Amino acid sequence: MLTNPQDVMHAKQVAIMGMKVMYDPTTVKYLKAAAAKPGPMPQKLAREVAGVLKLIDDKVGGKIPRHVLVTAGALLLLEVASFLVRTKLGSPTKEDIHNAAHLLTPLIIKTFPKTGGSAPQSGAPQPQSGEQPQPGILGGQ
Repeated sequence: MLTNPQDVMHAKQVAIMGMKVMYDPTTVKYLKAAAAKPGPMPQKLAREVAGVLKLIDDKVGGKIPRHVLVTAGALLLLEVASFLVRTKLGSPTKEDIHNAAHLLTPLIIKTFPKTGGSAPQSGAPQPQSGEQPQPGILGGQ
């Protein structure tokens, strides 16, 4: 959890950048395509949020402080879920969002090296299958 007001501000800025990327006409089609693919909703949500974060981080040359990524990811997770409901591309439940959040933290830690700041530490449970979802289509995977 972020307690430094400057870190909270950075997380919000990253989330806003993520929303700009997510709603950009050139990338929104990838999010729609990913939503249409079969698979568990929590994994789709976590993969796409990690993919958006990866696009942003690549765009700024890896300069996003690593310790703000989980908070920014949580904000983006809610936005992606809301987008799916508004566009009728999916109906994520509260449980889907909760499970996606548990998948997202270890995925962020795996996706982003410790450079650029300290990586967040998490006590979040691992996915039941034992496999981490890979970053989504938006992340170039």
